[in-house]
Amino acid sequence: MANLLDVLASCTDGKPEVLAGEFTSYGALKGATAEAVLEVLRPLQARHAELCADPSYVDGVLRAGAERARGLARPRVDEAYAAVGLLPPA
Repeated sequence: MANLLDVLASCTDGKPEVLAGEFTSYGALKGATAEAVLEVLRPLQARHAELCADPSYVDGVLRAGAERARGLARPRVDEAYAAVGLLPPA
């Protein structure tokens, strides 16, 4: 029961000890917790649906991120290769 109260408190910005006094049955607590979790997830589900509807946008973001990561990592990778003798020193 404490776990459900913690989850409910996290989802509603409430305090577990205060919320505990609002429920007289485990079933009611479970239902309220489930609804609170669903409410927190709704915006995430909506954003996920938006992204799934535009796969080219997601591919572009991933491509741009990979390019940026390669640019940031390349100097360090070249140093490592040079240190083990796989590239001539710079």
